[in-house]
Amino acid sequence: MSKCIETVTFKLNAGSDLSAFIDANGKVNAWAREQPGFLTRDLSQLEDDTWLDVVYWATMSDAKRAGETFMSALGDSAFMSMIDPASVKMSHGELRVAIQSE
Repeated sequence: MSKCIETVTFKLNAGSDLSAFIDANGKVNAWAREQPGFLTRDLSQLEDDTWLDVVYWATMSDAKRAGETFMSALGDSAFMSMIDPASVKMSHGELRVAIQSE
């Protein structure tokens, strides 16, 4: 089995406070660390103010299982309240090639 990469893109609701959004990620990070198969998470703000959330999971089934419980665990969180739900796009893929610096 290979690692799974989960990518989520989204935009924040108009008027969302950037510092509050960054702080709200603490609850998401704590939840992710408790999920079986969680490896790492990176959150980036792109040039067009779209956000890119990249999560590495040990397996595709770990990613899917976490996805099934995410909204019940965090659906009413400050993090989710700042995200425009119409802008959310999620995908999963199996890692095929990885390279690291020497």
